[in-house]
Amino acid sequence: MPSDATPTDPDSGGRTGPNRESHLGQAAESVNRHIEAINQRAGRNLLASLAVAIGLIAVAGAALLWCRWGFVLLVGLALLGGVWELNRALRRQAGLRPALPPLMVGGLLLLGGVYAASGGWPALAALWSAGDVLLGGLALTTLACLVWRLPGGTEGYLRDIAASLFILAYLPLLGSAIMVTLAQPDGSQRIALFIVSVVGCDTGAYVTGVLFGRRRMAPRISPGKTWEGTIGGLVWAGGLGVGWGWFCQIEWWRALVVALAVAVVSVLGDLVESAVKRDLGLKDLGHLLPGHGGIMDRIDSYVVAAPVAWLAMAICLPVG
Repeated sequence: MPSDATPTDPDSGGRTGPNRESHLGQAAESVNRHIEAINQRAGRNLLASLAVAIGLIAVAGAALLWCRWGFVLLVGLALLGGVWELNRALRRQAGLRPALPPLMVGGLLLLGGVYAASGGWPALAALWSAGDVLLGGLALTTLACLVWRLPGGTEGYLRDIAASLFILAYLPLLGSAIMVTLAQPDGSQRIALFIVSVVGCDTGAYVTGVLFGRRRMAPRISPGKTWEGTIGGLVWAGGLGVGWGWFCQIEWWRALVVALAVAVVSVLGDLVESAVKRDLGLKDLGHLLPGHGGIMDRIDSYVVAAPVAWLAMAICLPVG
């Protein structure tokens, strides 16, 4: 045999070793091209996004199952992360100076206080109602923001206070509805239905949009969102909501109404955050979560949908 002949790989069915490696390399390149095309169409890293989403759901599920106060802390940390991201974006992109320390401290105390007064801490609930804590917490945090900004002088004072109150209303106020829902006797099941509805809508819209998305829903706000994806998200949310309702022995139509109400508003929540980002000239408010962007990019739908979830459940799923 000539010295430069290529040896035959006995396990390759007669093919030469280098040829086999070439075929494997071409197959790997083809798979990578398909994955990259999907990532570009969806606007995010598919594998990283799925890994982060599964991890977050697992942590939230464990907290709901074994320690409600742990879930309160988890929600509080997520919302404080959103406060910090919004504060940084407003400072860098718009030159605003929100009162960050009062927002962080007041927001966390507000969330914990609302949960405790809603029944999470019976001793406090016997003294104050959730409404008392919510109103008092908002008033005191607003006062703290007004005073905190005074040393900075009068220039831009109104704009900075407006930015502070926007953050306070957007995150701690809307997020407090999660605490009221959680404090119900079957709060863990209600929060799980809430999460399932949002996750189902987000995942369904993502998959359907990638596969069938053609007509853009709001090109000036969120160019990647399509009507096909949105409809697919609503179908997924309804199906998963009914499935969770069956597991929890909730009448199917009650679970469906709640799931669809949450899903519709979660879509609007995503659009609201996209509008904020576009106005600030940003693609993402942060980069902490691989495949998702920042914390706000992960919690935007939950925050806006939380009050609607509480109201829908109060009407369709009365306690007792």
